[in-house]
Amino acid sequence: EQEQEQEQEQEQEQEQEEEGGGGEEEEEEEEEEEEEEEEEEEEEEKEEEEEEEEEEEEEEEEEEEEEESRYLVSEV
Repeated sequence: EQEQEQEQEQEQEQEQEEEGGGGEEEEEEEEEEEEEEEEEEEEEEKEEEEEEEEEEEEEEEEEEEEEESRYLVSEV
């Protein structure tokens, strides 16, 4: 993903140079938008990781319950 972003940034810079620099305000706005996108992506990744951790914990709990029920059955 980072490589793609870098390529996009390079393309944008080339386009701006071809247009004659096109004002610094546009560049600042684009940079802000890119930063916001990156932050959103990072948050999404964190959420996905948390969900995966929760799923793993649930699976472990289920396995433990199965083992306990097997143990109880074998004990009887």
